[in-house]
Amino acid sequence: PKLIDINEYRSEIISALEKSLNRKVRFGSGTFRMQLGPAVVFEDVVVREVGDSGDFISAKRLTVHLAVLPLLRRSVSLNDLVLEDCAISVSRGADGKTSVDDLLVSSGPGSFRLDLEKVKVVNGRLLWHDAAVQQQPVSHTVSQINMTLRNLGRGRKTRFNISFELPPPSGPVCKLSLSGSARLPDESRPLLETDLDLTLDLKNAEPDRFWPYFAKWMPFGKTGGRIDLSGNIKGRLSGFGARGKLRLADVAVVWPTVFHHPVNPKLAELDFEIKLDRDRIEMPRIHFTADGFRIKGSCDLLDIRSGDLHIRARASTEPFILENLRQWIPYGIIAKDASEWIEEHITGGTFRLETGTLDGRVSQIVQMEKGTNYNVLHIKGTVEKGIVSYGKDVPQFANIRAGLEMLGKDFILSSVTATFGGSPFKMEGRITDYPLNGPC
Repeated sequence: PKLIDINEYRSEIISALEKSLNRKVRFGSGTFRMQLGPAVVFEDVVVREVGDSGDFISAKRLTVHLAVLPLLRRSVSLNDLVLEDCAISVSRGADGKTSVDDLLVSSGPGSFRLDLEKVKVVNGRLLWHDAAVQQQPVSHTVSQINMTLRNLGRGRKTRFNISFELPPPSGPVCKLSLSGSARLPDESRPLLETDLDLTLDLKNAEPDRFWPYFAKWMPFGKTGGRIDLSGNIKGRLSGFGARGKLRLADVAVVWPTVFHHPVNPKLAELDFEIKLDRDRIEMPRIHFTADGFRIKGSCDLLDIRSGDLHIRARASTEPFILENLRQWIPYGIIAKDASEWIEEHITGGTFRLETGTLDGRVSQIVQMEKGTNYNVLHIKGTVEKGIVSYGKDVPQFANIRAGLEMLGKDFILSSVTATFGGSPFKMEGRITDYPLNGPC
């Protein structure tokens, strides 16, 4: 039953909320009810932006369950707050400041302190407008938000469970669910020091929609396609660890300085572990599969803020058929003459990378022919049923079986057996100074 006509206290309620939020507030009507304790239900709630420039929050219904005793200490303790059918508008200006920055700092002297024990959003919508990420502002709408936050506040460990959808221009809807905890730092420390422990599940994300946020870190352009991602993240935004699985469908990587053909697998999957801090990204476990190609290894990206990235990587593969996977060969990190010979004359075979290491800066990798830069790359593998062709007027080298190794400035061929035309032969050999512009 109704115990109090809350509308009689409209001006007092609005004044308290406006003082706490530093925003104008209005609501259509309010009722006081007993729902497992005292509860206030507001209809048609609107919270305006700072300066009354637009709506910050609008909700069809807001239900608040109150703890009574804290009221005696001039504190409003919200045991349970439920927003239904709401829309929230958040923006970031070109200066990097968001429209909610003022809500993330402590209230002034004499104002009410809002201790949020539980916040729940049912069927919410978020409107995000960002003028800081690029010259042309970016806007996104997130819908079907269902969220529960427990023990929310600076200096507290907040537990959360969030799910929402990002409607695409066409095709399947992008869905994301997050659960876990976040310990927000107290008001004297930046939010970048938040300690996160979360599990996520992302389906049907379109990377191109978010490209402005990570384009500066990517050495190639937009990829198209869709991404599924599941995993766990633990740590701070400034340094964290993560592990999970990434699934890419219909992406196309065009990176001509490394791959001479577009890399466009129909389906690719990555099982990974990653650790990030201020100056380095460590990936101690990488397992990648695509179109019958399987590779595993590790990779460290060092001095990531230096302008000349240091890459340290190790890899090995299962046997793969060259004719099916030629676009995967990174010709751009192989010395120019050697890569041109491989691309033009090796026309088939089943290859296997036993071990491959890359340890050098980008400036060295893209100029393998200079100085001793050839030492950054070491490749050792095998070939079965290989084919080398010099054109239709020259008999093929066929049925090649051999050990292959790029070591320093030498290309080593070991235990070679093959046929030249119809004649069998065996060979041991090496090509010296292969990555250099001229002999030493």
